Amino acid sequence: MKIMMIVAMDEEEIIGDNEKLPWKLSSDLKRFKQLTIADGFNAVVMGRKTWESLPEKFRPLPERLNIVMSKDTSWFDQGAEVALYPGRAIEIAYANGCDECWIIGGSQIYELFLEHVEEIHLTRVHTKNSGNIKFPTVDWSNWQKEIIEEVKAELGEAGRETDQALVEEIATGKAEWLEEWAPLLNSDEAPINPYRVINEINKAVDHENTILTHDAGHPRDQIMPFYQATAPRGYIGWGKTTHLGYGIPLMIGAKLADPSKHCMNFMGDLAFGHTGLDIETAVRAGVPITTVIINNFTMGGYDKTMPTAMERFGAGNQSGDYADVARALGARGIKVEKPEGIAPALEEAHQANKEGEVCVVEIITRPDSRFSKYEDLLKRD
Repeated sequence: MKIMMIVAMDEEEIIGDNEKLPWKLSSDLKRFKQLTIADGFNAVVMGRKTWESLPEKFRPLPERLNIVMSKDTSWFDQGAEVALYPGRAIEIAYANGCDECWIIGGSQIYELFLEHVEEIHLTRVHTKNSGNIKFPTVDWSNWQKEIIEEVKAELGEAGRETDQALVEEIATGKAEWLEEWAPLLNSDEAPINPYRVINEINKAVDHENTILTHDAGHPRDQIMPFYQATAPRGYIGWGKTTHLGYGIPLMIGAKLADPSKHCMNFMGDLAFGHTGLDIETAVRAGVPITTVIINNFTMGGYDKTMPTAMERFGAGNQSGDYADVARALGARGIKVEKPEGIAPALEEAHQANKEGEVCVVEIITRPDSRFSKYEDLLKRD
């Protein structure tokens, strides 16, 4: 159970005026309700004065377990659970199966719970001399500040006005950039160009209901600029921070976290060589994910970093039929060798996932070391 605090204060950290809120901000009240109810069953913890300040028609606060802190153990009011000390309030919330426990005031109650809370959700009201009740003294340097709510409070729910000229400038720049890359994104060559694969993925998936990641190496560098991420947590990109083969277990975790999403990993053949056996883990655990392998039979870029080893011994080259490997591990294996086969294969994989089947799509591609880099965009002018 997560314990959090929610409070509105002015620039002098005033939170009340004679036990009443100094402001009536509809957006803040809406936010309070949204956060404290959320999706589960939550508790709100308050002092007796805060309880009594609530309008009778809203007491107890609906759809939440109301816990009132009181030193008077004989005190009782309909709809309120009574706690003498913080630990007891937390016990009551936990015993009632609450997902979250929200501390909502007043000042003494905030002070009692400061050492127990993980987060403080703060609305800063830009005014002064609002009242006579102050929030307890806090060393804010010990807290990581999230500025989103503060920006909302300053700009309002509607946000800042759209800079239409900037929007059009970005759209024009994007269109010109995509036009430059169109020959690769729409290439009909065989072996298949990896950028054609990325383009087909963009057209095939439902972006709002897909979680996609890439693996390390060239597949990362190729897909990052072009994949159209449209929903929060719909794309998990991680730069150069981890090893080859990370994408398969990452997607297993993503599917377990949100079974409703279509979870797809985009990786190279060598990365599959590192952790491909985790496909069997996904099969055994009943976690239907899709892995797209671009198989070009070599480690991209290693001709530059170890040219002698590559030229004399082919040290970065490998072979294998990964669709067959997938079948041997209990998954559905699909092999694609022509561009026109990509879209049907991706659709088949999606359908297989819906039916509970793990799927590996092996696409035979050609090496391509051309990348869209930010510094190249800066040189355009």
